[in-house]
Amino acid sequence: PSTLPQQEVSIVDEPAMQHEKKVVGRQRKRRSGMLLFPERELDRHEELFFGLNEGARIIADFDGMRNDEASQEQWQNERQTLTADWKRKQKSASQKRAKKFRR
Repeated sequence: PSTLPQQEVSIVDEPAMQHEKKVVGRQRKRRSGMLLFPERELDRHEELFFGLNEGARIIADFDGMRNDEASQEQWQNERQTLTADWKRKQKSASQKRAKKFRR
């Protein structure tokens, strides 16, 4: 079950792929925006996303997960690792740019 916004439909005269357009007489309706794939595909990706890490636990008890100290500590450690990695990559990139301009 997903809560998707309604998609806009526009009428076009150009040829199209079957999964993107519905034939209406001689004209075709085409969905616009990012949602040019079937809803079942989105549902499948949503299930895969929430199946990762502790997704099922978060869905089952969101408030309990937010207040769980072990989970919060794990998240803080991951955040610190990601931040340190990002800073290292930024520093490396800026040094490469500076070296390129000095030549």
